[in-house]
Amino acid sequence: MKTESAKAAAIIKAELKKHGIKASVRSRNFSMGDAVDITVYDQLPAIFKKIEEFSGQFQYGSFNGMEDIYEYTNSRKDIPQAKYVHIRNEYSEELRQKAWSFIREYYGYDDQPEDVKEASKIYLSKHCEWADTIIYKTLRNEGAFWTQNKPRVKVEIE
Repeated sequence: MKTESAKAAAIIKAELKKHGIKASVRSRNFSMGDAVDITVYDQLPAIFKKIEEFSGQFQYGSFNGMEDIYEYTNSRKDIPQAKYVHIRNEYSEELRQKAWSFIREYYGYDDQPEDVKEASKIYLSKHCEWADTIIYKTLRNEGAFWTQNKPRVKVEIE
């Protein structure tokens, strides 16, 4: 018999697969709770946000750190749910390289290494941040990078 988190994971995985989104969706159970862990790959920020919104319905509450309690704010009887639903967007080395090349050109970092692996170790004083952080922010947010690199496929997550 499947657990509620496993049922939720199966529904999420089926929905993502229906839209051609490559993902790893796993459920896990632990003392006093359960979770669904979702990893998607190289998704546009707008698509990632839709996946977050869709998946959020399967989490029945959230932890309130100020009062050290879990609050049941989204309990539903019509769908299986888990205590936690975690989602992350994992970026390929190829996409990270494209983002770094874009950053080098856009911000005039011609003097920095071309290879993203080397760049990730560099602190960029113009931005007062590590290059890896700027790469992540570029990939995570809508902007000029995605305008140039947007795929021609439109996905509507229900």
